[in-house]
Amino acid sequence: MILIKTVTLLTIMFFFTACLQDQPKVPKKAAEIAMSDVKTILVYPFYQDHTNITGIMRETLSEAAREGTPLFNIVTLKATSKAIEQTQVTPKEFFSYKSLLKVARKTKSDAVLFGSVEETNSTEKVTFEDRTRCKEAKCWSIKVMCKQQQQYFVTTLNLLIVRQKKLIYTKQFKQGQVWYHCADDHNKIPSALEAKQILAQKIAKKFVSKLIPEY
Repeated sequence: MILIKTVTLLTIMFFFTACLQDQPKVPKKAAEIAMSDVKTILVYPFYQDHTNITGIMRETLSEAAREGTPLFNIVTLKATSKAIEQTQVTPKEFFSYKSLLKVARKTKSDAVLFGSVEETNSTEKVTFEDRTRCKEAKCWSIKVMCKQQQQYFVTTLNLLIVRQKKLIYTKQFKQGQVWYHCADDHNKIPSALEAKQILAQKIAKKFVSKLIPEY
């Protein structure tokens, strides 16, 4: 009798736990950009994109989609290129609303992310720092060359709902970073392009975070 009660209790607990696991997660905080009806997003080529922020945005969004949050699909580069070719978008009208809407409809996208690179700035500075070297009981001072590189990246991101032809989000993102390297350390300064892509990745992650509810 005790065994039957124990089995029954365990069975009830199992089903109760299973039911709890099946319950959808309730977010503590809603996403900053609400897109409940959006299932597919097209990342349209950015204007003045010499850094490949277009590809970085597409990959960052795709990575978030693969992880299940947020719940949408991202149009691949191959599908985007094919749609641009099929819609015969001319170079003159390439960055117009008319063109990106054509490509969006061709790819059956619900929303389009597009934008422009406003500014990329790089400055370098060389300095000499004092160091003390010692050997045995004798010490002396030397000068070591150090290089400082500062990169600055500014881009505007826009999100358009295709069906309504409505711009639901537009914001300018600014990101900067300083790298420092001296002749006697192991720090590395990235190339100008690599540095800008690092900044673009940071901007992409900031944007994607605005699409994801906080659980």
